[in-house]
Amino acid sequence: MNYLIAIVLTSLVSGALAAGPGLSTDQSYCPSCVGNRYTDITTGQSGCCPIGTVYQPAACAPGTPTTDNPTCPADNGKNYIKNGFTYKVYCDVTTNLNPDVGSATLPDAKACADLCASRPACGDATYRSSDKGCFMSSNLLGPNYQGTPLAGAIVLAKQ
Repeated sequence: MNYLIAIVLTSLVSGALAAGPGLSTDQSYCPSCVGNRYTDITTGQSGCCPIGTVYQPAACAPGTPTTDNPTCPADNGKNYIKNGFTYKVYCDVTTNLNPDVGSATLPDAKACADLCASRPACGDATYRSSDKGCFMSSNLLGPNYQGTPLAGAIVLAKQ
């Protein structure tokens, strides 16, 4: 009987230690994150920052909102994070850049961003909903990027 009690207490203590900055023990073990997942590159600790915050070493802090599935107009100006890369979402614009990294026909902007994130040379991607085209370029767009207006297009610019 005492052995079982020790196991339960050990589990509770471990759970308390697993909670990271800005996290409750429940959030640390929750399989889905409502907010922004993070892994600290120094400690290896991972967790979930609440919606509207981003992880900075040792804490969750206010930051640019993120999206899990870039759609327009709702996600205009938000960040999309994949494979350690952050992409800013721009709605109803195109880059008109040469797709020197490649192009593909894909179902949505998320798939386009994911494909871009899987290619180290990709600096931006434009997804056109009209023909489901994804056009990837090695160009890095500046922070004041305006784009060329194109209804239904989404630019995902590496930050």
